[in-house]
Amino acid sequence: MDSLARQTARSQATRPGCAERTTGLVLFNARPFIEKDDIMGMFDYLKCTYPLPDAGDNDLEYQTKETPAQFLDNYEIRADGSLWHLDYDIEDRSDPSAEGLARLVGRLSRVNERWEPVPFTGEIRFYCYVGENQCTEFSGYFVNGMLNFLTPIGKETISVKTRVKLRSGREAEVEPAKGIHGMLLLSGAGDGYFLRVRHGTEFRDYQLAHSDLEIRIVDNDAFFYRAGDDFWLDHAPETLGLEILNVVEGT
Repeated sequence: MDSLARQTARSQATRPGCAERTTGLVLFNARPFIEKDDIMGMFDYLKCTYPLPDAGDNDLEYQTKETPAQFLDNYEIRADGSLWHLDYDIEDRSDPSAEGLARLVGRLSRVNERWEPVPFTGEIRFYCYVGENQCTEFSGYFVNGMLNFLTPIGKETISVKTRVKLRSGREAEVEPAKGIHGMLLLSGAGDGYFLRVRHGTEFRDYQLAHSDLEIRIVDNDAFFYRAGDDFWLDHAPETLGLEILNVVEGT
C-alpha cells in the first residue's frame, strides 16, 4: 500500500477532535465516526532485518495483527532482534474549506516521527502474500522487546509433512529444521556433545558448558523427526537412506 492509500485509510478511519495521545495511536475526546475497537481487519506493517532463512524474505513488507497499535503503524525487527515502533504525534493539517470526505484528508497527519523500542512480551506473527497461493509467514516470540524464538510458519505451496520408515520398523513424521530458532539446553546426561567452530584455517572443538544457548539451524540436511512421543533432530531421510512412505499435506 503506497503512502497516499495509507493516508486515505487512516483519514477515513477516525474523526479528529481534541486528541489524547497514546503509543502510536490517538484517542479523541469527541466521539469518532468509528471507534478503533470497531474497525475490522486493521493491521500494522512490519519490516525485518533480523536474518530470515530464505533469500528475499528480509526484503518483504509484512503485515501483522499482533503488534500493539493495530492502526496501519510501522514496526521493525532489527538485526539484533529488538522490536521498534515508528512513533508519532498527530496534527490537523486538513483544508478548512474542503467539503465532504475531502474535509477528512490531513486531519490525522503524523508529525514528529521517531523510532522507539517496544518492551513487548508475547508472540507476533507476521506474513506476506508473495503470489496467488503462496504466503511467507513467521512466528516470533519476544521477551521485553527482544526476540527469543523465530519459527517460519512456512509457504502454503510447500506446506507438507513426510512420513518415513525407520530402520527399527517404526514410522516417523519428518519436516525440515532449517531456519528454526531454539535453545540448546544441558540435559545432564553427559558431555558427549561439543561445538565445532572454524578459526581461520583450523577447527576448534568446544565443550558445551552454556546451559541455554540460543541457536539457529542453517543446515539444509537437518530434519525434525517425531514418532509417538519421541522427538529428535537428525539428517534428512535421503541422507540416512530411509524409505519415504507418503507425503501428508497440512500445516
